[in-house]
Amino acid sequence: MRLTRRKYTSVASGLGVIGLAGCLNPPETEPEPETESSLTDDQEDPIRQVEADDVLYSSLNDITEFVDWKATEYTSAINSYRNGLQIVEARLDELSEKEASTISQSELDEVFEAADDAASIDDGLGKYYERTPNLSGLASNLQTDLQRDLDRSDYNQLSADIDSYKNSYGGLTTSPDINRRFPTDPVYGNAYELFIGAENVDEQEIEEEDLDEEDLTEEELEYDPEEYDDYIFETMLADGEDGIEDAFFVTYDDVSISEDPFNYAPEGLVSSSRDMPVDEVFGELIDRSGHEIQLESRMNIIRQSLYEEYPDEYFETGNSVSIADSEYVGVAIQQLADSEAAEELYEEYIETGTLDSEVELNGYSWERVFFSDVSPTVYLHIKRHGEYVVCMDVTDVQWENRVFGEDDADLSEALEGTFLN
Repeated sequence: MRLTRRKYTSVASGLGVIGLAGCLNPPETEPEPETESSLTDDQEDPIRQVEADDVLYSSLNDITEFVDWKATEYTSAINSYRNGLQIVEARLDELSEKEASTISQSELDEVFEAADDAASIDDGLGKYYERTPNLSGLASNLQTDLQRDLDRSDYNQLSADIDSYKNSYGGLTTSPDINRRFPTDPVYGNAYELFIGAENVDEQEIEEEDLDEEDLTEEELEYDPEEYDDYIFETMLADGEDGIEDAFFVTYDDVSISEDPFNYAPEGLVSSSRDMPVDEVFGELIDRSGHEIQLESRMNIIRQSLYEEYPDEYFETGNSVSIADSEYVGVAIQQLADSEAAEELYEEYIETGTLDSEVELNGYSWERVFFSDVSPTVYLHIKRHGEYVVCMDVTDVQWENRVFGEDDADLSEALEGTFLN
């Protein structure tokens, strides 16, 4: 796995601080008598643990923000984007109906202003999608070409350029183009990197002596998402009443998902027939009425390479496969007002269920809790992290029997390459 430029800077800066601290150390004195350390293995390197925790915390922030944006702001963002472009198209259409020799500077200025306004509209589309058109460049080219034509009194060229740019702006407002650039389901592009944890690199793969900027090429400073392009995230935003406000898939690229995969209903998941869906089980586990959950996102993580019952070409065949016939990792991310409120919700899970053990997965400590008051018994891993409570691998299979795919991969392997890794 490769270092991102931001991660490289973070690591390199850390090394620089360590070196500086060595220069500022006072002369050696007689060492204090050694005492037995009370730190556990997880606490022996607190700085490294904090750095690791920051990566997970950042991922939780990014994912909850995106899922909330997708459910509540996506439609308005698309409308603003389309409306801004249509204003430019309409202004150009008005000019195309006139004799080019009668077009004034003020009329061109109105078009230029509308183009600049359209280019300034983002509302999150540029942040989460990688196929956003270069509207600033288009506006700049429009101004350069039309202004040049008018200054030169080349009215034939002015008329031709007006028609050309009208078609360009009109083409960007069509439903096929918008659906291609900003698909609502599945979602792919920049958003995918939030779920595979693009900042969560394995620093142990690169020795400290190799962290020399001159020795690392541009490619080595970048993260390659294609290394984990076989993940599919079925993502849901809860509506606060154990229902689903929005549901969609997040995939690596513009794959063709069948009309009814995983028993997915476009209007919601209330009709789902999956055996242990994340969205239908949480209301039965604890009484959450006393906890003001700010936002709750839920997902099922599916890794194709581990699930032989899914043919590799599944997303191209259009076959509908129930997720009940496959294996997945169910996750619920619950955001509270602050860490204290999150701790209270976390304790509610621990006290209501039965605390079984503590395990370490990919450098993070998780509590194993089971709930025997529901049928079948529900098993999960839980972690309180800042103002978040994360319940992971919600299943009715005991931990000792939990494997993934024909290769019997364990949970750690199933999560490798996700934000939980």
